[in-house]
Amino acid sequence: MATTTEERATGRVAPTLNITGAVSIWQRELIRFFRERTRSTTSLVQPLLYLLVFGTGLGAAVRRSAVGGNYRIFLLPGVIVMTALFTSMMSGMSVVWDREFGFLKEILVAPVSRPSVIAGKVSGGATTASMQGLAILIFSPIIGLHLNVLHVLKVIPALILFALSVNLLGVAIASRTQTMQTFFVIQNFVMLPLFFLSGAVFPINTVPAWLRALATIDPATYAVDSIRRALIPYFPAAQIFGSHRTTYFEDLAILAILGVGLFVFAVRGLNKQP
Repeated sequence: MATTTEERATGRVAPTLNITGAVSIWQRELIRFFRERTRSTTSLVQPLLYLLVFGTGLGAAVRRSAVGGNYRIFLLPGVIVMTALFTSMMSGMSVVWDREFGFLKEILVAPVSRPSVIAGKVSGGATTASMQGLAILIFSPIIGLHLNVLHVLKVIPALILFALSVNLLGVAIASRTQTMQTFFVIQNFVMLPLFFLSGAVFPINTVPAWLRALATIDPATYAVDSIRRALIPYFPAAQIFGSHRTTYFEDLAILAILGVGLFVFAVRGLNKQP
């Protein structure tokens, strides 16, 4: 889209989506990820430890009837979401990193709208987070879960929508913090409640009403529930809203709505950048 003389002079363009600019930023995020081979390899070690060590140890203390039998199978969707959550938050850290080294300023003064900057940034982060989350499925035979192509295909949209939401949240937080240390503190403060309130390690149906109320505003809740519904069809859906059991498509719709709200929140945060 053409820009005016004033927009070129100020380095700002109208808040429309510039596809070329967004794709370029998306490609940069992917190139950065694939160059860090140690990061992509070690990201599989922690989920495997959760499944084999945490899943086995805690599974001995959890009633088998509450989780539909094998606790490690119950835990698998939560580990997938945890992997996507931690990876997605790293996109926010890259915003702080780029700002400290001056790269963010170069992007913001380029003739690319700020919504396009965020779209490219979070798309790249969501792509890498989704790939890492899907990679966890290679461990499913180890815990006794045998999947088919349909199971995997149903996981993909839930994982992408969740990764986009968390990437947007990370960018929104990063755009409002000034130092890497501050971002790390806020990141840990946000990530742990998101994970533990989601029903990843215990069934939402068994918790008190006040805890279930907090889970309704947690994007990870709907990601865990939809992925669990895709991988473990026999497990009952979570009763997130009172006695109502959300369907797979309702979970996806809620994730999409939360993503739109977080996109607006992230754009407003980036607009405050000088």
